[in-house]
Amino acid sequence: MRILAIDMEEVITQPDTLKDKIIRRIDDLSPEKLKELDQYIDQLENHKNSKQKILSFSGGWRDLDEEVFLSLTEILHDNRKKGSKRIL
Repeated sequence: MRILAIDMEEVITQPDTLKDKIIRRIDDLSPEKLKELDQYIDQLENHKNSKQKILSFSGGWRDLDEEVFLSLTEILHDNRKKGSKRIL
């Protein structure tokens, strides 16, 4: 059986990982702040999911007819300019 020698001073002076720091800070939060943190994490996760949904459409126009593509891009901008009313 091999016993590893551990220098306690080295263990104590090793920098904490980011996760360790965050966990320590979370442990000190009030119940109200924990609820806010939970809501914030939900927002982060929802943002990630919505970004993935948007990216799932990439390449969707790949097989689109050239004329249809132009009407959805360049011609659309021209039509919007013609139909817009300026507020003076």
